[in-house]
Amino acid sequence: MNSEDMRTFVLDNFDDALKQGKLKLYYQPIIRALTGEICAMEGLARWQDDELGLISPANFIPVLEEEGLIYKLDSHLIRQMCIEYDKAYKNGEILLPVSLNFSRKDFEMTDIFKVLEENTKEFKVPRDMINIEITESTAGRSKEFIQNKIKRLRSEGYEVWMDDFGSEYSSLNVLKDFDLDLVKIDMRFLELNTVKAKQIVRFMIDMLKTIGVKTLAEGVETKEQYDFLREIGCDKIQGFYIGKPMPGVDVKDYFHLRGFKCEEHINLKYYDDIARLNILSQTPAHDFINAKKGKVEATDNIESLAIIEVDDGAIAFKYYNKKYLEELQSVGISSIDELEGILSNDNNLLRKKIKFMLNTVEEGNEECVVDHIFRDNFCIIRICKIAEENKRRSYATKFINVSNNKDMLRLYNRSIDISAIYNAFSNVDIIDIEKKRIKNIYTNIQNIERNDDADCSKDILLFMNKHVYPMDREQFLDFYDVSTMYERLIKAPNNKLEIFYRTKDIEGEYKWCKGVLMLASTNNKKRVISCIHIIERNDLLNMPLEKMLHGLEIKNETFTDANLWQNFISNTDIGMFWKDKDRRFVGVNRAFLDYYGFKSQDNVIGKNDEDMGWHIDPEKFKNDEEDILKQGIQTHSVTGTCLNNGSIRNIKASKMPYYKDGKIEGLIGYFLEVGDRAKSLGDQDYRDDITIALNMKGLLDSAQQFVDSYIMHHYDFNIFYIDIVDFRHFINSNGHKLSIRVLEEVALKIKEKIGTTGVLARIGGDHFVILKTVVNEEEDKKLIEEIREEIYNIRRIDNVPSTIYLNIDVDKFSNMKNLDNFIVNIIRKSVRADEG
Repeated sequence: MNSEDMRTFVLDNFDDALKQGKLKLYYQPIIRALTGEICAMEGLARWQDDELGLISPANFIPVLEEEGLIYKLDSHLIRQMCIEYDKAYKNGEILLPVSLNFSRKDFEMTDIFKVLEENTKEFKVPRDMINIEITESTAGRSKEFIQNKIKRLRSEGYEVWMDDFGSEYSSLNVLKDFDLDLVKIDMRFLELNTVKAKQIVRFMIDMLKTIGVKTLAEGVETKEQYDFLREIGCDKIQGFYIGKPMPGVDVKDYFHLRGFKCEEHINLKYYDDIARLNILSQTPAHDFINAKKGKVEATDNIESLAIIEVDDGAIAFKYYNKKYLEELQSVGISSIDELEGILSNDNNLLRKKIKFMLNTVEEGNEECVVDHIFRDNFCIIRICKIAEENKRRSYATKFINVSNNKDMLRLYNRSIDISAIYNAFSNVDIIDIEKKRIKNIYTNIQNIERNDDADCSKDILLFMNKHVYPMDREQFLDFYDVSTMYERLIKAPNNKLEIFYRTKDIEGEYKWCKGVLMLASTNNKKRVISCIHIIERNDLLNMPLEKMLHGLEIKNETFTDANLWQNFISNTDIGMFWKDKDRRFVGVNRAFLDYYGFKSQDNVIGKNDEDMGWHIDPEKFKNDEEDILKQGIQTHSVTGTCLNNGSIRNIKASKMPYYKDGKIEGLIGYFLEVGDRAKSLGDQDYRDDITIALNMKGLLDSAQQFVDSYIMHHYDFNIFYIDIVDFRHFINSNGHKLSIRVLEEVALKIKEKIGTTGVLARIGGDHFVILKTVVNEEEDKKLIEEIREEIYNIRRIDNVPSTIYLNIDVDKFSNMKNLDNFIVNIIRKSVRADEG
């Protein structure tokens, strides 16, 4: 059939083929180069005709593109993928992310994003199970239009991949103009049969990794191509060498036949994070950090690199390059096995230092750098974290023997006898008084940024906040005050000053040290040598007592009555409020707003307590306020409860009439949270450890108060039962750490939605309960949908794409009659959710 006949056939038969299911979704496997496991699939369209057999996509895709019909096919593939995901999930089969191709016409001819959301929501497909591919040619046209579409997709939690990279002349502009998660390099455009072709591919991988974009090579057909791509750090590989496109029913058998393992979903982000490390770079750790920040910088020319994995305290090397091994051998460590043996010894100083560095990075530092004297060699060790999953962590590390590098030795030695300083001090800095800059020369005790030109005051303040014992910080700042440092040294004996304070050692414990400042004679410039010496236990006995004791200076201030009152209203932590004659708020102070989590007075002005719904039983406070307004009485420390942040709080409120021209025009009052802490935020017996919502004990205690209000004043209340759909599967797919974060985020969002109108409890697992007084049934129905939508709209947690669906049921307490039935119903709902 010639091209014109095929075009006619496609246009005449496309709609019928779509309805009859002849356009099918095929899957081509994608392998992760680091592990050799199948990590994803690409979804591809295939047309199975009764007479023509399998029609190549090259025969119908371009026709559908030209005629503006491609959106129908892609919408069909989206739904087909979601249906097959749902079926595989219910059958307990393999689940792998699938990438689907989107055309520019998809965005122009229909709301493809709406199609995507409707189908994923219907079949409860997590967003991270679908990746969106767009071609380079698509991105090159209507740039601003496609930019906005990509931005929306990524903001909603989908990854966007660039297909056919390198096939157009504007490839570099595409990288500059679009935010992409992964780029697919088509090997068909770059046959790896010449040195030049290999260098080009190597350059492309290096460039993409440098700007923080993951890489995938498609069209890989030989083992030689596969080995080369793996060696240069290409993240993922796709092509006939791995597997051809195949129907979904054949995928499982094919994997079994070829002996492929499938990557567990729980490891997806872990390995993706590792993949961001550019092993082609001369500065991989720096480039990794800069790529995460969206920066590209030239830093240094050190090439040493290894990847270590720490699992339950054990340190293992997963990768090291030739330069790293050479650096080790230059200090007498013959192999990685020997180094692993050294690091397995708990008493070894190097292990202690590495342990300190790992802890420092885990505390939130991007990179930890320390100096180390190893077998008379001055070495630098760098570590940065690149991935984590449960207790497992991976780090990029460098080991640099500075003593073996003449250029670096010149940088560190300068005009100072460095070897003597190494023996005498644990840290040495040079301070330029006139420029107020500081340069680190040597450190052996903590993670100091090796900035060759840092702001002195900021650097000293940063060191103090991270490492100096809080009680010693005031005198530490006085001692290192750059504005007076030079004058103090001129007057000091031998131009030398000393201070004793406590600082963290390499294991994170506070130890006494001595700080020393000395004038440096360097061409009449005002420079100071700053040194730190850690004091050993035996030397502590000789420390002068007066150096270890520091007094406090007390400063007096005077207040005017007006200033005192204004400061009290503005700064007190006592919640204060003003109401008119109808008991409606006309003003509150900042402490009141902060207590209830309101942004402004607009949340309360013009409303009374019943409108706010924050009392389980509002009668008590209502009666008191009516007596104040009618009779002019005052109330003092009246105990009661209010709803706040998803729980019941005990408060004491005091109120008095507000007079104007001898008439009562309103009331003024204040309250404090007091009383039995069983219902307050701090009591762990009544609080869930993970979400800080109420636990079962707190729920029952709160329920009793709602029941009392129902019995005494007929205030009915609703019980909302909430659980996360397939939470067990989420734990298995994403790990314990992210699952805990999901529970925290879900609780936080629910608390925000219910505000001051109800209490929230987590009664175990993923089961939550809300108690809320019935005010308006339509509003309660609206609340349910708002909670569902709020949780569904969580796109990422800790920068990990997350899709969360909720089941929500509701009952009225009046249908249960008593607390026993309430408890039985909660237990039944929880068990049913776990079983279903």
